[in-house]
Amino acid sequence: MSTQTLKYRITQVVTVVLMAMMPSLMESQQLRRPALGVAAGPASYDLSGTGTSFVIAVNAEYSPLKPVIWEARLVYFQYKSQADINYRILMPEIGVQVFIPVGSVQPYLGVGAGISTVVSGPKDTELTLHTAFGLRVIASRNFGLRGEIRIRSVDPWSGTIADFTGGLTYSF
Repeated sequence: MSTQTLKYRITQVVTVVLMAMMPSLMESQQLRRPALGVAAGPASYDLSGTGTSFVIAVNAEYSPLKPVIWEARLVYFQYKSQADINYRILMPEIGVQVFIPVGSVQPYLGVGAGISTVVSGPKDTELTLHTAFGLRVIASRNFGLRGEIRIRSVDPWSGTIADFTGGLTYSF
């Protein structure tokens, strides 16, 4: 086989491989679609008492550019204080996350802020700051799974809540 023929064959093979990869290459460059999600799990806390309770959250995600996601989240958390008072707390939060697109698996790191508002118990409102790291798994075109650890400082830095959540997202 001549050198010219070998170059021609290599060019043909490379062209076929690139054409076969084109749909996945194009898909990987597309922005994530907006998504809504729900997550729940245990939450370890150190507030006016320590222990473990339960947290549930709903969130909306928007990706203005790859690999950034803006998130708005509403968290419900309850606990019993050392004084035996039941607290129910709502925490609206906003945050930004940076993810690494590795196919259908997307590890991420995020930061944000919010407000902790006691809705049942002695009324109080405090600033919160958080950092989060987790993993998104794209299960299908519209559905995904998400696992996350979110460490939140309440009334920075007098109290903490650490959420360990898993959930489901729907992209539209």
